[in-house]
Amino acid sequence: YLLSDEIHGDLVFKEPEYTSAAFLPKELSKRLVVCVSPSKSFNLAALHAATVIVPYPLLRASVSRGLNNDELAEPNLLAVTASIAAYTKGDQWMAALKNYIWNNRNFVSEYLAENIPDLKLISKNATYLLWIDSRKNI
Repeated sequence: YLLSDEIHGDLVFKEPEYTSAAFLPKELSKRLVVCVSPSKSFNLAALHAATVIVPYPLLRASVSRGLNNDELAEPNLLAVTASIAAYTKGDQWMAALKNYIWNNRNFVSEYLAENIPDLKLISKNATYLLWIDSRKNI
């Protein structure tokens, strides 16, 4: 089984582009669960708006049973409307956010190169999280 947490998928910069696991060959989808949410990209975490995509009907039934059994499948009053608005009307927000994050990443990368050269930014391709290689300090 593959659970693909794609919550940061909207926050990918340049190459390689983000490709959802939902585009895997159909024969692999029998064991696939994809999780997405506008919470990271559109700052909507308080709404608890998430979507679980399960292409294969038998697995979907099992996942749905688990989510409903634990009462995790009921979005709050604004979650659905806010999610739709974010994904259909949030282009300007997304462009500005990605530009802001990109500039911050460049700042950190340059700062490390000039002031702490033993530390290196591992990837500048995705999300607002920074992964720093500190192996030279071990």
